[in-house]
Amino acid sequence: MTQAVRRHALDSIHAILNEVAYSNLEINDVLSSQDLSAVDKGLYTELVYGTIKRKFTLDYYLRPFVQTKIKGWVRQLLWMSIYQYVYLDKVPNHAIINEAD
Repeated sequence: MTQAVRRHALDSIHAILNEVAYSNLEINDVLSSQDLSAVDKGLYTELVYGTIKRKFTLDYYLRPFVQTKIKGWVRQLLWMSIYQYVYLDKVPNHAIINEAD
């Protein structure tokens, strides 16, 4: 189920940043419409809020490895993956890569 959580998180990040959705409304909508466990709800919420909150710091981490401008969902996926690697110590590294969409 965690892969679905990451997919929902990426979709929500995209909606918030590109479609100007309100983060709290977007998160509440997903949490109320999906059958997620308490752990998955926590992970989803942390991924969305954390990635958005730290997007400039995540860009700083990403900059040395990327030579061209990355736009859209690819950049947001990289942000979310880096966020998990840097800030979420309970997420195994293999899960960050293997479950990234």
